[in-house]
Parts: sequence; C-alpha cells; structure tokens
Amino acid sequence: MFQKAVKYLINMSTNPKTKLKTGDKVKIITGKHSGTIDFISRLDPNEQVVYLKKVSRKKYDKSTPDSKKKSELKEIMTPIHISNVAYWLEDKKKTTKIGFQETEKKKDDKIEKVKVRIARKFKDKKDNYLLID
Repeated sequence: MFQKAVKYLINMSTNPKTKLKTGDKVKIITGKHSGTIDFISRLDPNEQVVYLKKVSRKKYDKSTPDSKKKSELKEIMTPIHISNVAYWLEDKKKTTKIGFQETEKKKDDKIEKVKVRIARKFKDKKDNYLLID
C-alpha cells in the first residue's frame, strides 16, 4: 500500500495534469493584472505556468554599454502561475471550475466513451453540466 502511494506521488510530481488548454479564455484572479481577461498562448504543465497573449508582456532594454546602437527594446512573455488564473465562460460572463465527464459518442455503429471538459458551476435545463468543448 505504501509503495503504491509513493509511486503515485512521484508520478504526480513528474507529470502534473492541468485542465486548461492553449487558446482557452481565462481571467486573472490575483496579482498585478487581476480582473483582466485574455487567451492562453502557451502552457507549461511541468512548471505549472501559463503565458498569456497580451497581459504578461514585459519590455526591457537589450542594448549594452559597449554597443553604439540606440537602445533596443525587446518584449518577453512573463509567466503567471496556474493557480492565479480561472477559466472564463463568455456566455455567462463568469469564471468557473473545470471538470471531466465521460460521454458516449456514436461512430459507425460503435459506441465510444469520450472524456469531455465541463463547467462545474453551471447546469442546463436538463440538470446536466455545461460542456466546454
């Protein structure tokens, strides 16, 4: 029993899972840019960091004192931790938590079970969770 727990913890630390994907619309909850809504341009699951398209840009002077060129401004993307970001539902205009649900999908007279992302805070009229994608 103890060995299974240790293997599970080692696997989780080397291969963490995230429920967000690139291209998702998120709202920044805390920090300097809190309250802003942006799209994810890059996701690093090992570092548990998100890079956003517009918000997390930082400019710095690339020129050195030795070079005779004018100052060169370079723009880099600064990371934001995943815990400081929440998924944004555009039609509800609110943030939500993401969960997974197995659904059956028919394909060529076969029934396949597929995992689908759902919004856990909101349900439709039939008391089913809203599908994200």
